[in-house]
Amino acid sequence: MEEERAKNLVDDLTFEWGEVGGFFFDLRDRKFNRLAFDRTKRLLESIDFENEKLIHKSIVALIWSIPLFMEDNCHKILESEIDEDSLFKAKMELNRIVESKLER
Repeated sequence: MEEERAKNLVDDLTFEWGEVGGFFFDLRDRKFNRLAFDRTKRLLESIDFENEKLIHKSIVALIWSIPLFMEDNCHKILESEIDEDSLFKAKMELNRIVESKLER
């Protein structure tokens, strides 16, 4: 993966984790933002480590904890008024994507 692409991925993932309107940031505040979820899903799907000899540690650092984060926060969010089915599907989709990226 070229350096510019890796930097853009890191920047985009950092936004999702650390800024208002970012999917994981909003989820931590018990808000399920469908547009942010779709953006994050596309972002994760765009990651391609297939032909890489080395995986960028900064990208791995931003995605490895997603399944744990989703599991922990889904339990907290279910106490609020969020569509449980959409939240469960989002959790499963992101888990599947992250596992497929990191299983090599």
